[in-house]
Amino acid sequence: MRKKVIPQIFQLYCFVCQTVYNVKNSCEEIISNYFKYCQNPLNIIKKLIFFKQDAFVFKSGESGGVIIEKVSKDERNYLWEGECIVNILKLTKNDNIAGDLFLFLISKLNVIKKEENFSEE
Repeated sequence: MRKKVIPQIFQLYCFVCQTVYNVKNSCEEIISNYFKYCQNPLNIIKKLIFFKQDAFVFKSGESGGVIIEKVSKDERNYLWEGECIVNILKLTKNDNIAGDLFLFLISKLNVIKKEENFSEE
């Protein structure tokens, strides 16, 4: 159950970080505590970053308020979500998670580079 809720709370957190809504602190507390105490926080972060299906994101409504919109993986704002993940990692104060994520991302980059070099040949 928690694994299904965390991506939505993360998307809500990304949204409220860009607004004046006052639920940012609550989102930070929920997510940072979850990552502090979950079994394998790196796997959860990977799933937040690299997912294969569409996601629901929060956006400002035309006449105020908040709406939820389904977006494809190509429509996501990965740069902003990355900044939000960095903020969450700072809140958890666990350098091991950040270091493991960094190593994982470097290995992903190497795979992409090898695929690009292979396709050019």
